[in-house]
Amino acid sequence: MASCSIGMGSLRCDELDAHPAVQLLAELEACGRVFLCFVLLFPAVSCVKLPQSEAATSKPATPPAIESPVAPGGPTATASQSLGQPAVPAEPTTALDPTASVGAEIAAAPCSTPGAVSASATPSKKLGYEMAYRIYLPPCYARDPDRRYPVLYLMHGLDYNESQWDDLGVDEMAGELIRTGELSPFIVVMPRDRFDSRSGDALVADLIPEIDAVYRTLPEREQRAIGGISRGAGWAIQVGLRHEELFGIIGAHSLAVRETDARSVGTWLDRLTLIPRTYLDIGERDPLLYSARFFHESLARRDIPHEWRLNPGGHTAAYWQAHMEEYLRWYAADW
Repeated sequence: MASCSIGMGSLRCDELDAHPAVQLLAELEACGRVFLCFVLLFPAVSCVKLPQSEAATSKPATPPAIESPVAPGGPTATASQSLGQPAVPAEPTTALDPTASVGAEIAAAPCSTPGAVSASATPSKKLGYEMAYRIYLPPCYARDPDRRYPVLYLMHGLDYNESQWDDLGVDEMAGELIRTGELSPFIVVMPRDRFDSRSGDALVADLIPEIDAVYRTLPEREQRAIGGISRGAGWAIQVGLRHEELFGIIGAHSLAVRETDARSVGTWLDRLTLIPRTYLDIGERDPLLYSARFFHESLARRDIPHEWRLNPGGHTAAYWQAHMEEYLRWYAADW
């Protein structure tokens, strides 16, 4: 038979019904089995399971020692320790932060919202007219209002407009690489150049401040890249080299160095104090191969690190589409 101790006295289990503490013990079926129960004259009950043989022969227990206050997180005495029994480790508890939990679930959930391209324009004091542009915002841009993104500026070629990169599929390729986790999310801005010699200055003075003010960008030079196709590649090296403080990455695809810039390229390179990460590629049948070689050799003579790719192909949309994934992987490699 189990023995139960209440206060400083002892009862047989069949006498419990007559005791005033019966309400406290009503839900404990210990007295018909193998438990030793302690009640300290206030509504707190401790139970320790004993082996069957010990339960049958145990004597009235000494009341458990009153615990001394301890520093938060310090050890505390338990009923089993006061009886000389091995301490039963307490279940670890962790305070739950419902807000953090919800935030973690949102962050971990796969993003089902695709990236999107929209058209806009910004007033330009340099140009005297609005500078049109298209902008690609990555998947789930609106879901996390605290997140900021690197920005890639892509310039179009002669006889094209700001839709060229969009038509070549830059947004679809970026979205797929971001969706699969192969690239971190980034923003793409595609400005229009109206064959205006002031377009580079307008990009720096008007467009970049507009993008940084309206969208959640990372404004550091390492987080901002500029690239282009053909004439747009010429704009990329002009703007990137003249404003090294703004751009840490320059890409020139099928480069056409602007005639007015050819005499200045050497000067721009000689004045560099911050070396940008630079990429050049062109098709071996491209009629502008001489222009790309000129810039490649200008960099090489000065021992300026850069990537130089001479690929099969010509000056065509098919060539640029075939290398789109390669371009984006290179631009975003450090993001």
